[in-house]
Amino acid sequence: MAPLPPADVVYFLSEFPATSETFVAGEVVRLRGRGVRLLPLVLTNSGGVDRHLTAVLESSGITPYYLMDRAPARLLAWAARGLLRHPLRALLVVWTSYRAPIAPGATKTARWVKALAGASIVERVGAHRVHGHWTIPGDVALLVSRITRVTLSHSAHAHDIWDDGPLYAKAGARWSLGARIARTDFTATCTAVGAEYLRERTAPSDTHKVQLVYHGVDLTVFDGRTMPGTAGPPIIASVGRLVGYKGFDRLLAACGELHAGGHQFRCVIAGNGSQRAALEEQARSLGLAERVEFLGAVSQGRVRELLRTADIFALCGRHEAGQFGLPNVLLEAMAMRTATVCTRLPSVAELIEHGANGLIADGDPQIADALKALLDDPTLRRRLADAGRARIEERFDADATIGVLERLLQPDGGQNGLC
Repeated sequence: MAPLPPADVVYFLSEFPATSETFVAGEVVRLRGRGVRLLPLVLTNSGGVDRHLTAVLESSGITPYYLMDRAPARLLAWAARGLLRHPLRALLVVWTSYRAPIAPGATKTARWVKALAGASIVERVGAHRVHGHWTIPGDVALLVSRITRVTLSHSAHAHDIWDDGPLYAKAGARWSLGARIARTDFTATCTAVGAEYLRERTAPSDTHKVQLVYHGVDLTVFDGRTMPGTAGPPIIASVGRLVGYKGFDRLLAACGELHAGGHQFRCVIAGNGSQRAALEEQARSLGLAERVEFLGAVSQGRVRELLRTADIFALCGRHEAGQFGLPNVLLEAMAMRTATVCTRLPSVAELIEHGANGLIADGDPQIADALKALLDDPTLRRRLADAGRARIEERFDADATIGVLERLLQPDGGQNGLC
């Protein structure tokens, strides 16, 4: 078997590190910096990972273990070892795996085989805890916990609450969100809205297991230093995957209205996705070809520099259940003292107080109105930008939020509760 370093906690992850989930990489790096011996166990292979984030992990001494590299040989070797060590438990877990519902993109047989392999790895590194991020890794971690009798915990963020929760509830009470939380030592979630939703579906005796742990922002990286103003038009920035629910078409429509009204600006969009061609065509049809720039996928460092030079950050997502927690790029924009406009997403009120540290748009007309207000009033931009930075320093400093998670990950952390 492959040599593996000792670890106290094994993180089960679907893909890692992923450009769309930089917060997970940041979490792992910060925990390692605090002395937590943590092994990221990735249930897929290393193809398609974010190479910039991989370099960041390596510089911090973190080497993820990709279960499907050299597949299927590596996976089957670990699984065979788990079956030989725990044949009775393995058979009992088969029953659990095949009765439990399965999230889209997974199969029940693969879940069981990966659980056997994961159990072998957990025992090899001597971990006292398994922790699952998102639904599919959480399912595998649950089975691993049953095989190894190691403590189980989860992190739930967005679609794994709002979309997958109802999917599991259809299979009966024993697979509901509350039942799954009951099996954990703790379940961390990154928004107060999500925490309330989970507690409402959890037995009174288990509500203490639901813990609010904000992702936080590294304030030494997103340091709030802005570039001096230039003679050019103000820059409106946005960042995210170019998919429908992210609402980039809404942003472009608002920019079209600004252009028609004679406002001077540039719009810079970072990210890639299935809607890029359609969005580029929309920009051309609105006469914005010279106003809008699509950067494609960029590194976190490039995102930081974009926010540093931007005058306004706009996030125009649509409220669709399961799609949004608290967008990390919104936290990062506020940390960089960029005045922000955001549509009314479920958890945005936890971060932005309209008119005090940012602007919240209730619909498409309000997006354009908010952008106009900020373009027309540099003083308002500066006031909201400074207040946004203060809000992040007060409540979303990663050094503080990671301390909460570090305590929970200790052997008896979830038993003590931190609500």
